[in-house]
Amino acid sequence: PSGAPPARRVLMVWLGALVAHHWGGAAVPSLAWLGVAVVLATIDSVSFPLVLAPICRERPLQVLVASARVAAVPEGMQYVVGLLGALAAAQQPWALGLLVMPAALVYVAFKALKVMHDSTRQLLENMADAVDLRDAYTGGHSRRVTECSAAILRELGLQGPEVTLILTAARVHDIGKIGIPDAILHKPGPLTAEERAVMETHPVQGADLLKRHGDFTRGVAIVRHHHESWDGSGYPDRLTGAAIPFGARDRGGG
Repeated sequence: PSGAPPARRVLMVWLGALVAHHWGGAAVPSLAWLGVAVVLATIDSVSFPLVLAPICRERPLQVLVASARVAAVPEGMQYVVGLLGALAAAQQPWALGLLVMPAALVYVAFKALKVMHDSTRQLLENMADAVDLRDAYTGGHSRRVTECSAAILRELGLQGPEVTLILTAARVHDIGKIGIPDAILHKPGPLTAEERAVMETHPVQGADLLKRHGDFTRGVAIVRHHHESWDGSGYPDRLTGAAIPFGARDRGGG
């Protein structure tokens, strides 16, 4: 799901083929099919962090764990169904028909999950638009930030669930401003120190709001830290360098 997918896929297919034909016979033993599934899943999971980590300057293990939280269950189920299909085809091709119902159930389950996730995202994006409408000076800001983030990610050659997460976070990164009083949000002149302190609570308020939505858990850190600066001069936690979540860096503190 990230940059250089052809190289990853070629490596997966090559090593999978070596495992499948290790015994040298025309028929592939059932145990070999299991080995193929393990090899494909392992390379798919491990190669993704190795590609992404140098780009975002994070530890590969950290990227692997974050990716697994999102993709482990759906991708694991697909590998299981694929393995069962391969075993059935190798033994009795007609048995593939028995997989129609399990495959359909998996599809329906994940489709329902996606619909629920998309509904939650749409609700949050509508709230973000409402925040933008409150402030005429920054109207449409969240959409512009999302477009800029998408352009940067395309330039980096990234794609997949991490990109979706970052762009969703970009759309709602200022959602915490919904809790900022109008007198401060709409003030035409410079803010006082006290007013600035209130304004700078909006990343934390946004993160606290998003914590209530379980399917957006991994986006919370991006929203909380979108005003951090590489040199540690940002807020709310004065993070520095690679300690800032990758998705929060491409906004330049905006």
